[in-house]
Amino acid sequence: MLKKILLIFFAVILFEQTSNMNFIFVDCLAAEQKDHNKWLAKDKAKHFFISFGLSVLAYNTYLKNTDLSRSQVQAAAFGTVMAVGASKEFWDTRPGGTGFSWKDMTADAAGAALGVGLRWEF
Repeated sequence: MLKKILLIFFAVILFEQTSNMNFIFVDCLAAEQKDHNKWLAKDKAKHFFISFGLSVLAYNTYLKNTDLSRSQVQAAAFGTVMAVGASKEFWDTRPGGTGFSWKDMTADAAGAALGVGLRWEF
């Protein structure tokens, strides 16, 4: 179990460290967009993959440490990740921040949904 948690952690770190490198689909479709709030900006990929990783971790944490059914675990993990994403977006509304983005929240929801939908257990 610890190996899988560490693997996900290091994958997120690696993704963050290589975020200056563009993904092929972003290069082809977005052509290095400067605006972080465009649908195909690199920021959306970060939101997606971080939410995916967090949802897998939350799913397994709830599954192993609660008496909830699998569907309740999925709902709890999804809700937890969305609360984290919403908190980050509200933080962005501070002076000097980038502002609240529904597109970021959509990317968070897609990543979280995939993460809990796969039901990855470790």
